[in-house]
Amino acid sequence: MFIIACPAGTYGGNCSLICPKGYYGTLCRKKCECENDEICHSITGCSPYGKNYS
Repeated sequence: MFIIACPAGTYGGNCSLICPKGYYGTLCRKKCECENDEICHSITGCSPYGKNYS
């Protein structure tokens, strides 16, 4: 048996699930604490862009 290391921003058996709202990073372990107009990006955390960018 082997373990798959999911890319940041994803989780699940085949890494097909995106972090739930408010969480980001490897296995979605980090919680966003964004300022006023920032959003929580599933890979990088708080973003000043005001929308989820790729």
